[in-house]
Amino acid sequence: MTALEHLTATCAAATFTPEERTRALRAIEERRAALTAELAQLDAITAGHQAALDDPSE
Repeated sequence: MTALEHLTATCAAATFTPEERTRALRAIEERRAALTAELAQLDAITAGHQAALDDPSE
């Protein structure tokens, strides 16, 4: 069993109420949105540095 499969199985077996699972899923989605925004910022920073390296006038 991989680590991801283990996480999935552990979450599925946890004794959460439907309300607790709903809150957990909401928190996961909020964290996913934050990480996506952070990755977009890193992509923009990377592109800026790459553009500077690729610019022959620099």
